Amino acid sequence: MTKNPASMKVMSKAGLKYEGTFRQHVKKWGKYEDLAYFGILKSEYLSSKTHM
Repeated sequence: MTKNPASMKVMSKAGLKYEGTFRQHVKKWGKYEDLAYFGILKSEYLSSKTHM
């Protein structure tokens, strides 16, 4: 959810890249909320594991 910036920061720190926002994508407690999407490619994940 875009209303949770701490969660988005955790995703970034974990190596996931921000891919976009789906506006009013999910309904939570009767209100539509924006959803921020993050992703990582398999090749990015595997290269990050070798640097640990």
